[in-house]
Amino acid sequence: MDDMSVDPLEPASVDNAPTRTPMSDQTDAAIQSEPVPTSTVPEDPSATEFGKQRMRVARLFRIIKDDAERNLVQARLYSQGDAMQAQGTVTPKKRKAWEMLDEIPEDMEDESDDDDDEEDIRHDPSNEPMPRVPTTHPAFTLAEKIGHEVAELLWAVMDKSGQTDPDLKNIQVELEKNQDPKYGTNLRVGLIGNSGVGKSSVANSSVGIENLSISADDGDSCTYVVIEFCYIAPMQDASYQAEIEFFCKEAGIQMVNQMFAHYVKNAMARDREAAQNNGDEYFEENDEEDGNAKTALQNFLSMFKDQSDFANEAAARAFLSKATSPTDYKLLHQLHTWTENIRRRFLPNDSDTVIIGSNDISDLVDKVLPFTRSVPYASFNDEPLGYSPWPLVNIIRIRLEHPLLKGLSLLDMPGVSDSNQWRVDATNRHLQKCDVSVVVSKIGGRPESDRPFEQFVKDAYRRRRSGSVILVATASDTVNMNNRTTFELSDVDKEMQTTLRTDVERTEEKLKDIKKRIKDAKGNSRLVAQLSKVKKRYERRKLGLNQDLTQLRIATRNDKIARSLAKQYEDWTHDTARVPIFCISNKVYMQYIAGDIQDNLPDMQLMETRVPLLRGHLFGLPATRKFATLEHHCRSTLPTILRSIRLFASVSKLKRKEDLQKIVTRARKDVRVRIDDLFDMFHSEVIGHLLTRIRECEGDWLKRAAVHCDSFVKTYKPATYGAYIRNFGKHKTRIHKLTVWNETLLHHVPEDLDPDFDGLCKERCQPFTTEIAQALSEIIEGISRTLANDPAAMLVGAVSIFLENLRTRKNEIRKETDDLMINLQNKFKSIHRQATTDGTDHYFTDAMIKVYDAANDVQAVRAIKAAPGRKAVRGKPKHLVRSETFKETVCTLDGPFHAIHEKVNTDITKTLDEERENLTKKVNSIFDKIQQDFDKVCSAPEDNTPEAKQFRELLLFMLDHAKDILDGPLKECLDLARKHK
Repeated sequence: MDDMSVDPLEPASVDNAPTRTPMSDQTDAAIQSEPVPTSTVPEDPSATEFGKQRMRVARLFRIIKDDAERNLVQARLYSQGDAMQAQGTVTPKKRKAWEMLDEIPEDMEDESDDDDDEEDIRHDPSNEPMPRVPTTHPAFTLAEKIGHEVAELLWAVMDKSGQTDPDLKNIQVELEKNQDPKYGTNLRVGLIGNSGVGKSSVANSSVGIENLSISADDGDSCTYVVIEFCYIAPMQDASYQAEIEFFCKEAGIQMVNQMFAHYVKNAMARDREAAQNNGDEYFEENDEEDGNAKTALQNFLSMFKDQSDFANEAAARAFLSKATSPTDYKLLHQLHTWTENIRRRFLPNDSDTVIIGSNDISDLVDKVLPFTRSVPYASFNDEPLGYSPWPLVNIIRIRLEHPLLKGLSLLDMPGVSDSNQWRVDATNRHLQKCDVSVVVSKIGGRPESDRPFEQFVKDAYRRRRSGSVILVATASDTVNMNNRTTFELSDVDKEMQTTLRTDVERTEEKLKDIKKRIKDAKGNSRLVAQLSKVKKRYERRKLGLNQDLTQLRIATRNDKIARSLAKQYEDWTHDTARVPIFCISNKVYMQYIAGDIQDNLPDMQLMETRVPLLRGHLFGLPATRKFATLEHHCRSTLPTILRSIRLFASVSKLKRKEDLQKIVTRARKDVRVRIDDLFDMFHSEVIGHLLTRIRECEGDWLKRAAVHCDSFVKTYKPATYGAYIRNFGKHKTRIHKLTVWNETLLHHVPEDLDPDFDGLCKERCQPFTTEIAQALSEIIEGISRTLANDPAAMLVGAVSIFLENLRTRKNEIRKETDDLMINLQNKFKSIHRQATTDGTDHYFTDAMIKVYDAANDVQAVRAIKAAPGRKAVRGKPKHLVRSETFKETVCTLDGPFHAIHEKVNTDITKTLDEERENLTKKVNSIFDKIQQDFDKVCSAPEDNTPEAKQFRELLLFMLDHAKDILDGPLKECLDLARKHK
């Protein structure tokens, strides 16, 4: 309520609200215009001053209500769709020349006729219609404003009262904390897919700013670092700002150590294999380095390019070849020194973040480039760098003011199929934190049959399950107009195609005729000029008709791809919910934004690029969560505070206080017992069934694994087999494409366990948490029944308010159990992913490390097998010993497949214990509030002076006005916003 004349549709959001909003000058003046009565004022004047104070407070509440009512008129008009009064007049779009199929007149005397068709066609994304979601209705921001003003006024009256009661101060603290809804962190939306499919271009077009993200037209991987696009920071002093967050010092050193060890181990292993195989067989198939070694070399060349030892690849290899071991102290010390110098150059204050600002996006991108990729002529603060520090960068946050970024942040991820393993790891780390995954592919790559795209979709679904995946196919403007296609037009589209082709032929005939007439009219400059204008218009008509033809085929092709992707998604994930699919053209959309289409008419109209639809969908993603938060704030949080105020103002002593207090104390003891019983039952019955299912599947997994192990031996030559063992089952050669043995061995595990884990998340968690909510609600109902039947309690009016507050506490418990369900589902999904897929810290992957180590250490294996009482292996080929060891270790009963069972049991038990303890603490906190409410009912006011009594009367007077606003204008605002879908 900073200014009663403020625009009611201006959002009073958490982002714009100060940490403690004082009353406005208008409110202060109204409250302070007359002093609050003190004990030295005579009784009659005091009563007069109290009456004046009531009038001032009533006037302030009336201002809030009248202001809300005035703005509700506009909100109602918006809901009724009155565009003229709610949104302003919309100018109809001018028809294009080719849309008017009448004959074009030839007697055009006015030369301005040509100019009439030359219209400004630069597209402004801010003019695109907002999606119909509750948060885009003006009633939403009006509800925020009303709630804020009511809480602010209540707080200000208490603050100016001079009362020092501790209970009153606690209420003030609650009012101050709850002036605005707590929306929490923004939704995180990750763009994932193969390198070069257009993820960065999707980010550019989603925000509507060209070259905002670093992208490449040649399809090369240009995004080396995770880039997050966020809303402008409160104290930001430039239009665009980049927050470049480096890995912490310890993580940077560890990264250097790991890369150095990868390179040295690979080099030593290659040397050994070459010596043992006389250099022939090994280099026939394995002349390519391990991916981790390549990553290390690329990163070192980027980071230390200014050092003579890394001036080029040959120098770098020569330097690294001096290593005597993967932990060579001398070389590592030198690398650490150079790494520390890089940090000091950018982070002089020993922080981990450097901030760069600019009012021009192109200038900012140029400044940020060295932190995102290898740049030949890098610079920083207008000084040459000589190197690119991007491998040490954890994430870059680009901050700008854009309505889309108010509710979410976009993360442009490095391609997870990238040859640089460090980029892949960075992507996977940040993907785990994403709420929504946008899986991107190119239409030309046939995403519906693309295996990597399929894997991206499956992984995205497993991270957050249903409702968390969006499919985007880029380059939708590419279509072959000459060759036969694999899709058929509908009868309606065929008829339209025939009509368009007929119009093209008519237009071409007209053009031929006009060209002939121009040729015949030589010497008559006036006629030639008139005919030239007609010719120009027919040419534009022909371009437009050809655009419509192309667009018809593009739309048909894109619709077919979308239907195919929808079917494939359901087959891949078994999710029956509708998945959002967008076939978009970033290229054409950005052409419309640039206005570069007058002389080069695109093959698609603006809406057919489908980018506006994607943008609208992204705008709507945070809406459900944000509206639910506002509704809880207005319908639960604020009314609960009002009831607490009423308790404070109505408090009086209760007969048999000690006996009544035992009711709450006894209920608190029951809480822990009921929670423990229900958690133990859930673990025993539901989790026990899952663990039994895993044990039942182990035998089948072992049989299939044995077949795969034999297949590995047959498929790969000894040297290649050895390379797979050294590289932990992940390798490729010129002959064999990249293959991951762990994924092959795990192939049937998801098929067996996905239904059980899905059932655990979708069918078991909600009934479990509902049962907990019911059990706790029954305990609270027990308190209500006991008090309701106690004559002494019911003699006091304040008890009825306490009982009403108990219903709110039940809602708080229900919210905590809802959060418990979400937490359990998310953690069970994570365990599901770790149990059924290959990846860092995943169960099977971790267990397989010992398997690869055992198979790689052939000498140790020979020593064990040659021990007394065991079959001797002297003379056995190294490859045979290695393959036998690998198969035996994989297929043993207590091997990596058994580790899945053990780790699932351990992690689920740990999860349940943590959530049990967390829920118990939160429920105890709610019972603390119940105890406080009860203590207020059971206690007499500390201050029974006339002034304190008058102030409590004033509070009760204010509550009636506040409740009138909450039940009136505020409730209507929420109802209007809820219906906006």
